[in-house]
Amino acid sequence: MDKKKILISTGLGLVWFFVVQLVMMNHQEPLWGLFSLGCIAAIAGIAATHFIKNSKIILFMLPLHVVFLMVILIGNIGVVYLPVISLLFFYMAQYLLYKKIRLVSVLLIFGSVSYIISFLILPQYLLRTQQSKISPNKSISFTYKSNDGKSYKVPGQKPIIIEYWNSGCSNCFKKMYMLDELQNEIKGDCEILCVYADYEKGVKDNLPEYINSLNRTKHRYNLSFAYDSLYYHYDKNIGLPQTLIVSPRGKILYSDAGYITGNKRAIMNKYKSVIKEYSK
Repeated sequence: MDKKKILISTGLGLVWFFVVQLVMMNHQEPLWGLFSLGCIAAIAGIAATHFIKNSKIILFMLPLHVVFLMVILIGNIGVVYLPVISLLFFYMAQYLLYKKIRLVSVLLIFGSVSYIISFLILPQYLLRTQQSKISPNKSISFTYKSNDGKSYKVPGQKPIIIEYWNSGCSNCFKKMYMLDELQNEIKGDCEILCVYADYEKGVKDNLPEYINSLNRTKHRYNLSFAYDSLYYHYDKNIGLPQTLIVSPRGKILYSDAGYITGNKRAIMNKYKSVIKEYSK
């Protein structure tokens, strides 16, 4: 085999590998990250086909792809679709070019497929992975006193969205920005309350931390805050943030856990659809 072509093949593989790592580590929006990943993989396959005519030599790039796959599997098997899509797009782009399909057509095909997967399929997949195991239709009741002196009660007058959070959860603060935006869109159809929760130290021991956290957050968000000292309606076996949508009669309509910034719009639409469906 031509050593020069082998070096080019390995070099392309290294460039692709490190570019992919940079995209996935630094991109704050996973939807755009997946879209970029798919396009990069297809372009890498096109570049490999252009520079290397012997398809067998391109297999020298495969070990780097396998390393990428192993990193994902060890770190988070839930995103195994990333290396799978990457490898598939890389070799499919080459296959289409070998079949004499025009370069512009190949680029359009993979751009369109990347868009569909990233912005139509992935948001729904992420929503399903975030739904918690708190059973819908379960009935709860509570009275929370917010930082601004208002009482939030279930049973009550309106549906209520409750976000359970604490100061050690960075995604909780990100989700508060989303809830702040959502509050402007639902225009009073549903109440929103952020409830500080700590199931490791206990509520009494952690009350000063809540007060400090509240002082840091109350000027950043146009939201109401309260401290959970009695009810523990959240699931202590999974992480924060956890969100419940509860009907005025105390029936849990929907619940989820975690937050992925890039899926903000899909989550907001889901919350609005739950509230709208209840209001029918």
